[in-house]
Amino acid sequence: MSWSNALFYGIGIDNYQHLRKLNYCANDAMAVAEAFAQKISNITSSTIAGYSTNTTTIEIAQVLKEIQNKRLDDEDLLIFYFSGHGCSVGGVDYLACSDTNPKEISDTAINTSCIIDAIAETKVGTSILIFDSCREEVGKSIDVSQFGRYTSELARRRGTIVFFSCSPEELSYENPKLEHGLFTYSLIAAINQEKVHTTINLDQSIVRRVSELCKTNNYPSQRPYTVVAPLQKAALDIFTGKVIIENDHERRTCIILAGPSNSGKTSLGQYIASRYGFLHVEMSSFAYKRFQNKPDDFNGNMQEFMEEIVWQENDKAIIAEDLINSNLTNQNMVICGPRATEEIETLFAQRWNIIPVYLYANASIRYKRHFGGDKEQTRFNLSYKEFIVKDMKEYDWGLAKMATIDSFKFNFNEYELKAAFSTFDKLAEKHHLTPVDTKDF
Repeated sequence: MSWSNALFYGIGIDNYQHLRKLNYCANDAMAVAEAFAQKISNITSSTIAGYSTNTTTIEIAQVLKEIQNKRLDDEDLLIFYFSGHGCSVGGVDYLACSDTNPKEISDTAINTSCIIDAIAETKVGTSILIFDSCREEVGKSIDVSQFGRYTSELARRRGTIVFFSCSPEELSYENPKLEHGLFTYSLIAAINQEKVHTTINLDQSIVRRVSELCKTNNYPSQRPYTVVAPLQKAALDIFTGKVIIENDHERRTCIILAGPSNSGKTSLGQYIASRYGFLHVEMSSFAYKRFQNKPDDFNGNMQEFMEEIVWQENDKAIIAEDLINSNLTNQNMVICGPRATEEIETLFAQRWNIIPVYLYANASIRYKRHFGGDKEQTRFNLSYKEFIVKDMKEYDWGLAKMATIDSFKFNFNEYELKAAFSTFDKLAEKHHLTPVDTKDF
């Protein structure tokens, strides 16, 4: 298979009216466009927003409208690249345009959901977002450290591959000697030098290269992170459109992260994925995929949908079965969010090297995280009572029983995430897991 149509939209913004100016974003966008053009002969690069250093909110909105009006199909590829400032406000991710005002983010920046929605309208078979963002703190009420969480969730639900230049809690860096951002420089090197270009292979190569650049140039940690959705895309060569399948399925290592909502499973999963080169899988994405096809007359929430529809028509292990049946590659996985004991039993029954971890934090801490630390409600709307009721229901599904299974390693996450990461690193060492950034190129 090769792509029938391949489209590339690249935007790099250096000049900001209200934010710190950047240096190499436009150069990054042009270089990435050239790298893809060398690998995909029929790719079309858009220059509507182009590589202007002064791209405004209106201009990017026009690009999204153009994308939305495209009519593509399963054999087509669409790539959207952005280099510039990125931030999170009220739990929502935004890309900063040249005219973005920190006091009016929602009106003067681009919500990443608008990009994902526009791409979804095209019906394209494979879409890839590449964000070299999160450059610095841009305002007291604006949080760059959380950039990516919201977009990751949306991408998994809508079936979009996303490459992030850094993990949450980190910043992305530019280098004057390279005249590029560290991430984009590493992305281009991976495109040009790696023999296999699956999403996971590229991700691991980029992580190694960025880590080495950080060490040699004395930058703080910057760990790129990749979301793969749907899961089958993990084995997809993004240049040829071919699926690359390896056969040593039974040698896979699988880390299972269980625990109540907002205990930090996704954050730890992202850390494991970027540090150890695992494929990050959220079981909720498979539940949401079924939820998208719910009966027209069903008006309940996700929990009610699982109890009243999915588990009435299927075994309670069905979400785990969806996961297993969708994964074509032998890639090591970190699986976040099993809720039912039947799901655990099904995963344990696979001939994998299983490392089960139970992540816990008390209800008051998790409820605060439910709002992203803000006192005012944002995109979430559960009251404390509703949050506890949701908790109790999920404990009854099997979360309480999982906590008592001897093979699960308990990990508390009630303080800084670094403590939970450190605890896992000790467990990983016992299981002889090797960090990606210590492996040779």
